[in-house]
Amino acid sequence: SPGMNVKVLSLLTFFSLSAIALRGQDLSEAKRLAEAGRHFEAEKIYNAALVKTPDNLEALIGAGYNYSWGKQHEQAREKFETALAIDPNNAEALVGKGYNLAWSGQYAAAKYPFLTLERLQPGNAEARKGLGYVYLWQGNGLVAIDYFEKLVLEYPQNIEYYIALAQSYLLEKQIRKARITLLSALQIDSTDRIAHDLLENTYGIA
Repeated sequence: SPGMNVKVLSLLTFFSLSAIALRGQDLSEAKRLAEAGRHFEAEKIYNAALVKTPDNLEALIGAGYNYSWGKQHEQAREKFETALAIDPNNAEALVGKGYNLAWSGQYAAAKYPFLTLERLQPGNAEARKGLGYVYLWQGNGLVAIDYFEKLVLEYPQNIEYYIALAQSYLLEKQIRKARITLLSALQIDSTDRIAHDLLENTYGIA
């Protein structure tokens, strides 16, 4: 009967929405586990999600970050590449690919995903931050300083940029500037352990 059909459709819709909500909860849990360093547990959840829907972008990107944080850079690369094959302009996948390459020591290649994102979204802070870090880790403090000085000016409440700028100054032996930058960082958050430790270390240098 028409009434029965409506009920069946309503139930199917309910179960479909419930399954989507459950998948979302599962992936949120996987992300929490990955960020806590519990990579094997997170991997199981991501794998289960990708068995059901291999083109699930959230699961692909999440799995990519999880592998990357767990230093499984080749597996991470595959996940980010698969995500970018589905959506070439996906900012989260581009950022993940860039950091994964940098963390595996491939600094020259790491710049390209961030440059792609900057081209797609001019002025994108994540792209500029990523490039700043790549130059910093590559040992090119002067270029890193240029990126992070501009980010500090644009985002004066973001302590991460101050710390990265201070690290860039230290790389170039600009100790006084590093100290001033770290003191500014501690005005934002006086409990920040990284800023405290870096500031303390500057007194051992000079």
